[in-house]
Amino acid sequence: MDELIKALREKYIKDLTSSFSLYKVAIFLLFLIALVVIPDRGHQSLWFEVADVPLTAVLSTSSSFVSKILLLHIFLGVVLTYFTGLLYKRIQIASFNFFTTFRDFNQYINRLRASIELEATESQALNLYITKDFKDELKLRKASLYQTHIWGEIVLACSIVSLMGCVKFNITDLLIGLAGVLLIYAIQRSAFTYYTSKIVPTLVTEGVFSDRNIEFNSALDM
Repeated sequence: MDELIKALREKYIKDLTSSFSLYKVAIFLLFLIALVVIPDRGHQSLWFEVADVPLTAVLSTSSSFVSKILLLHIFLGVVLTYFTGLLYKRIQIASFNFFTTFRDFNQYINRLRASIELEATESQALNLYITKDFKDELKLRKASLYQTHIWGEIVLACSIVSLMGCVKFNITDLLIGLAGVLLIYAIQRSAFTYYTSKIVPTLVTEGVFSDRNIEFNSALDM
């Protein structure tokens, strides 16, 4: 059972962290803006300061905002962006391990396999042709799951910014940070439910129609 959960977890994380996207740039810019405005913050909430920075000031190399950017800010922005991705991955692993304690995956896979085998045709060629549709569907479902976790990582970055704002304690940044934590939990729960109810069945179905002897570890490698 432990090996099954480990295989599930590794496949789950691999699918969601195997590519780089522009949202990482957005997270970096968020941290960069926060780091630049912190020393001169006049508002009580750091988020008010971040919101006061116009987009043109960030994009224009001649703006007063850009002139305040130091090499240290860029370095810390990169470190925080990397740390956020690493922390979010740890959260994914921890939440996956937590949620798997509420489900017997061996029994779940056996039920899936038995149900799907009843729908498979006797023609191997036809089954292989149908498998192509499952592969396309699997790609779409993985993309949907990936988008969910993009928002999860962005929310985590916002929570970290709120924590930075609480260095000068204020209720606004504290409440935003707490709301972010609750939202991250909700995202993890939703993503796990989607993975086990939409992606895992498609993986098993593809294996059955490909006439493979499905053990869950092999299904995860499809």
